[in-house]
Amino acid sequence: MALNDQVLLRYLEVLRYHGLIRSDLDVQHQQYALLSTATGFFMAEAMLYDRAPENPEVRGDLLAETLRRMLETSAEEFRAARTESNALVQPLRHSSMQEAAAAAAPEVIALYEQLEECSAREMRRQLRE
Repeated sequence: MALNDQVLLRYLEVLRYHGLIRSDLDVQHQQYALLSTATGFFMAEAMLYDRAPENPEVRGDLLAETLRRMLETSAEEFRAARTESNALVQPLRHSSMQEAAAAAAPEVIALYEQLEECSAREMRRQLRE
């Protein structure tokens, strides 16, 4: 669980650094909002089963859209951030959101590979016990 928290926090920091999610909130507040929102969606499966959309793809799309609206930087905000005066203090990193995502990808992939390895190790340990 501690590694999960570390990976999620670092993931958000990487996305913020590349301008892919908002940076106007404290990163730990973003982590809390992400976790509590996802937890709420998963709890709703059990508690509100009679009111949830039947199709799991629809439920997944609703969660994704909620998180997008809460965290992501829009293309307009991304472009505006590149032209604001603070760009002189912080060098412009990327010319497009696609370039920013491509630049963030190697570190994000490495984080989740680390998490996958740790999870596999823990599952093997529990299966032996």
